[in-house]
Amino acid sequence: MKRLHFYLLLSIAVLTLLPSQLDAQADAKVDERARELVSLGKKYFRTHNYLDAGLSFELATQRPKNRLSTYSWYMKGLSYFKLVEYKKANDAFNKLLHDYPKTEYAKDARYHKSIMLMRSEKINDRERGLDQLFVMLNQANKRGFQVDIEETIRHFLHHEFDQEFLDLYIIFAKPAYKVWFLEATCARLDEKGNGYSILEKLKSYEEEGGTLTAYLADLKAKYESGKRMRPNQLNIAIFLSFNLHLLDTANAVPEKSRRALELYEGMRLALDSISQTINKRINVAVFDTQSDTIGLATDLDSLERFQPDLIIGDIRTSLASRISAWAEAHHTIHIIPRNPLNELIKDKKYTFLAHPSLHSHGAEMARYLLEMRGKRNILVFNDQSYFSSRFAKAFIAEVDSFPGATVVEKIVPRKYKPLRDQLVRYLKTLKYQNYDAIYIPLSSEEAAGLIISQLNYYKIKTQVIGGPDWEMFSVIDPEIKSAYNLEYSTFYCEKNDSVGFDELYQHCLREYGYRPSQYTVQGYDIMAWVLNTSKEMNAFTDPVDVIRNAPNYHGIHQDFYFGDAQDNQ
Repeated sequence: MKRLHFYLLLSIAVLTLLPSQLDAQADAKVDERARELVSLGKKYFRTHNYLDAGLSFELATQRPKNRLSTYSWYMKGLSYFKLVEYKKANDAFNKLLHDYPKTEYAKDARYHKSIMLMRSEKINDRERGLDQLFVMLNQANKRGFQVDIEETIRHFLHHEFDQEFLDLYIIFAKPAYKVWFLEATCARLDEKGNGYSILEKLKSYEEEGGTLTAYLADLKAKYESGKRMRPNQLNIAIFLSFNLHLLDTANAVPEKSRRALELYEGMRLALDSISQTINKRINVAVFDTQSDTIGLATDLDSLERFQPDLIIGDIRTSLASRISAWAEAHHTIHIIPRNPLNELIKDKKYTFLAHPSLHSHGAEMARYLLEMRGKRNILVFNDQSYFSSRFAKAFIAEVDSFPGATVVEKIVPRKYKPLRDQLVRYLKTLKYQNYDAIYIPLSSEEAAGLIISQLNYYKIKTQVIGGPDWEMFSVIDPEIKSAYNLEYSTFYCEKNDSVGFDELYQHCLREYGYRPSQYTVQGYDIMAWVLNTSKEMNAFTDPVDVIRNAPNYHGIHQDFYFGDAQDNQ
């Protein structure tokens, strides 16, 4: 539910003062000192200095010829209300209502007096305050004021009154308002995942002739048909290896924690920027896995109580696998960032890789060479390391499926000396093979540099494509890079949306004081995509279908599109 809207009333009261608000004192002589005190009080109130604001307005009320007395008494009460000094606030409002019962501020004063009663520890006061608000709701002749009162009542029902009070008051509530109490009760049961009790209460309500609101109908559909998203709420669980237990006595952040923290800070920036646009209450639970698969079991037990709609993390394969198993068993969306391993999504329905898998990287590089560069005769070097084998396998499969294209795989040693000896023999004949492109998805910088230098030595000129690790390679001569028009895939590219990056740069600088790193940007992209996609998730949609049917999302670092795949395409 939305938070209290009486703050809107406060700002209106502070910032505007119309001639019609001068009440019975309109003919009184202007007291310049009173006007100065009121102006000073308004200044203090605007800057949230409520104590000095209250004192200024109190002094203004003591002026004998203050034609702004009603405003001064009201703002005095409002200032102390903001300070939660309810006795002083109540005294000021009572003085206002006694001396100036017809003032325009009367209804606002009664409104805040009711709120103070509802915050009392005495159940009779809470009942009286709520009774008064319901009366005001029925008598209000301005739609804006009606909305404020309604949202205030709903706020107290959902967030401040205990369940015992709700159960007691609903007995005496008017039929038109009983459903508000039912919504608040069911919302609390929903947070606990107690679908059985929700269905029982809804059944009794309907049997008594009650009509379900859209919110209650969504809850009913959710628990009758299995896992569904809440209509106006999104619970997100974040698992990252912060390793904050390794903080030293100076509270310096361990290097192994920095990347996780920056990834999370990016997510927070997205939440700050976008969450207000999706019309859902967002709850976030953050777990420090401490790179510990044993301790993870305790965190997963906590998820039973939190009831996440979506899980992000962890990056580490062993942790991500355990979290994925929980997500699949509980039909919960699981997004794994910065991990390209296909094994994590094999035979999965609810688990998705936020970044392209190794298979997608390899296949996309093949499509790039075939469709964008027009290459048809391609050589692939494979040192049979974990990454290299998977890149090469996907690349070769894609080329084999393309009409008129041929591909040859060359298995090479991982170690430098055996690789050098084999290249000397192999490259002497390679220039006669007429390959128009060579794909070298090796993770070893030394091996990649050796192959490029040997190609240059034997004057074998052709298009060379590397893997994502090549972005960080420094041993390859820049002139050789240029001569071979060297290109490579990447796991990070902030230029996908340069304007978006500039905006994030300024936001990150204000909040955290640093230029956003690739981890910050990727965290932002993932959370921004999650929030935008969640707009279509509700009690009547399968969240997996929403992800599959979602159009391409253009992020700062990369686009997001899944289609029928479990990894970002």
